[in-house]
This record gives sequence, C-alpha cells and structure tokens, in this order.
Amino acid sequence: MFVYVTDAEGPVVINDNAAELFGRFVGPGYPVISKWVVYRFEIEKDTQYKPGDTLRMIVPFLKAYDVTGEAIENFSEKTLRFVPGAEETLKHIESKGTPTSIISTSYKPYVTVLCRKSNFKGDVFCTELNIDEIEITDSEKKKIKEYGKQLALMEVPVWPEGAMSLDDMEEKHISTLQQLNRMFDDILNMKIGRYVLDINPVGGMEKLYALKLFLEKTRAKLSNVVYFGDSITDVSVFEELGNNGGLAVSFNGNKPAVERAEIAVVSLHTLPCSITTEAFEKKGKKGAMQMASEWHDVVDRKALEDFGIPRSLAEQLYSLYDPEKNLPLITVPDSNADELVSKSEKYRKELRGWAGSLI
Repeated sequence: MFVYVTDAEGPVVINDNAAELFGRFVGPGYPVISKWVVYRFEIEKDTQYKPGDTLRMIVPFLKAYDVTGEAIENFSEKTLRFVPGAEETLKHIESKGTPTSIISTSYKPYVTVLCRKSNFKGDVFCTELNIDEIEITDSEKKKIKEYGKQLALMEVPVWPEGAMSLDDMEEKHISTLQQLNRMFDDILNMKIGRYVLDINPVGGMEKLYALKLFLEKTRAKLSNVVYFGDSITDVSVFEELGNNGGLAVSFNGNKPAVERAEIAVVSLHTLPCSITTEAFEKKGKKGAMQMASEWHDVVDRKALEDFGIPRSLAEQLYSLYDPEKNLPLITVPDSNADELVSKSEKYRKELRGWAGSLI
C-alpha cells in the first residue's frame, strides 16, 4: 500500500491565510513577525519556538482588532484560491481509495473551508484556534494596537547565511530584532500571553507527529508515504521520510524545502504531483526517483507510461510541457542545488504572489 500526504498552503492552495488575515484586519507587519520567529529558533536556538509559530504570535493582534472565528471563516471562504489542478489531483488520489491526509500549519477554520470547497474526505491535521474563547483586556488591546503600528514601520530583518548570533548582523537588523524581543516579552507577560502559549501550530516536529498518528491509523509505514511540502515547516517530515524509505517531494519549495527534498517539482499546475504519486505507487521510490532524474529525456521521448503513468495523465502533461522552460519540472536536487532553488522560488512567487516570498 501507499499513502498520500500533503501540506495545504503551497501544494494545494495559493494563499498564506494567516498572512492575509493579518494584513486584512491588522495591517502590515506579518513578514516581520515571521522572520523574527525564524531568528528565535534558527539563530538563538530557542526551544520555545519552532517553524510555524508565527501563527500563535499573531493571535494577540487579531484579538486586539476583535477578529472572531466567524470572521476568519468568512474571510477564508472569500479568499481561498486553489493551485491550478489541485482539486482534480485530490479527487484523482482519493478516487483510487488511497489513504490521504492534509497536514497543515494553517488555522482550522481555513482548512475547514478548503476541505468543503474541494470535497476532501481524507484525514486532516491543522492548527486549532478557538479565538472566541481567548480573553483580552481593554488595556492590552490598546498596547497591542500600538505595537501593531510599530510593526508596520519595521523593515524585515535579514542576516547572512551562516549567521550564528546578532554579532553577525547589520546594526539596523540587530535593533529591529531586539525591539521585537522586548515587544513579545511584554505580550507574553500579559493575560492574553497565557493563551498564546497554549496554541500549538502544526509545524516542524508537530507535522511529523501528525504524520505518525496518520500512519498508526492506516497501519502504513514511513516507507509507504509520498509527501508534498514547500517550506521550512515540512523539513522535519522530509528528513524522516528520507531516512526511512518514504518519498519527500518539494512543490515550488523555498530553499530549506528544496535542499532537503528527494524530488523537487517546479510547476504552475499540480499535475506533476499526480504524476509523481503514480510513479511512486506503480514503480516504488526507485522508479519515481529514476523518472525524476531522467525527466527531460522521459518527456521528450513521451515515455511516462514506462513509469506506470496512465495515458490520460501523460497526455495532459505533454500538452502542458514547455521544452524551452523545461516546465513542468520533476527533478532530483543535487548537492549544488542553487540553480534549482532559484527556479523553484521564482515560480513559487509567480504562482503565489507576495505569499511566495514568506518563509
């Protein structure tokens, strides 16, 4: 048997729902918070933070602006946009009786809308958020709104690759990160801070934990899994699958995803996800990897059926394929993946717009 598991934002939907919520109800500043979270776990090695924790750190701001669960769901209903082909890919996989799961860092109200619109029937793991049950005082609202104004004026902090501490950064970015440290220390010491600490976004190791729960339910093994992800929140799953015979696939991934994936897909359509899944099901990991490593030649010879790809899917792929751009692309990242990362991030941004620039 094999099982199909995918992230939501990136491989299935174009949105970054949390960023869009913040922009709609609070204002600019989401990318600043997102980068600060990365600083906390990547540079400071702070074990209180992990990939995806931006979704808990923005909750006080949403609450300060009186955002409700109903507002989140209504906003998600109006703004949700599927990656071209995503609904068909999910239907194709589910129609085969394949155990299927979405494991997403996104808030549950958004994922609920996604599942309803796509008629997805598989298992879902995502970030629980009962925002209506969270309490906030008037004084906290006032202070957090002031912080929101400060965020809107901040430049997104950056640091050179390989940076180990603040000492490796420019002074202006050090100042921003220190200001953010003070801001969130204050927020976490507020009454609402208790609620923030209780929110546990499904990112990083939490995605791996969710995957293992799904495998227990389906009685499948890690070696049975094909998993599609696109960002740093998927890296823990990628590494675990790579070490245990499963297949980790980056779909228009950013640098952390591409560098740790075993197969990288670059495409403005999800058809390559169906193609890769079929190859994994019919020919195993070895066959899928071979197809990816010989991709240009395979498409040029119209030889997808040699890897178990149904003729209907193969013909769709041939009609989509642009030989000059070598797109859609299914390939195996090599040790020097810089060119592939650049191409993946280029089409990530082309497909997802500004959301494609987020970590």
